[in-house]
Amino acid sequence: MEESLWLFGIGISLFIIVLFFSSYFDARKHVERKRTKSNEDEILEDLLSFKEKRIKEYVERGDYTFIVKGISYRTEEEINRIRNLNADDELALEYEFNNPFDNDAIKVVAIKENVHVGYVPSISCKEVKRMLELASNYIVKVHVKTDGQKAPFILARIEFNNSVEK
Repeated sequence: MEESLWLFGIGISLFIIVLFFSSYFDARKHVERKRTKSNEDEILEDLLSFKEKRIKEYVERGDYTFIVKGISYRTEEEINRIRNLNADDELALEYEFNNPFDNDAIKVVAIKENVHVGYVPSISCKEVKRMLELASNYIVKVHVKTDGQKAPFILARIEFNNSVEK
């Protein structure tokens, strides 16, 4: 009987020790997770800060160049009108909030030909919108146009005046 009480006491002691260490390690994991989350937040803040700095540098430098995407999806009539564009022809940028594929879409329109040319690449739309917010004045032009078999290739350039609004 004494022996079973002694074993029971050891069992209880071991249980308490295991319980203590498991809660200790759970607490350490929680602190580590919190620390990791904090580091992730810091990294995200650094990335956003870097991105904002890069956007301001484009505006201050005076230009940003991008490939116009989606030209090959235009109708044959539109593509023929796009082929009439030349370097330095003016383009307009229009926000397309109701675009079913991208709420941040920015449509590129040729002013001279009054034709929808394509889009700012979706990966750049948020940055381009921010650049346009920062710039007090800008103009968009065809920078380079080459004729491809199916559709032309257009490199567009946004030219900013050199004042940046904060």
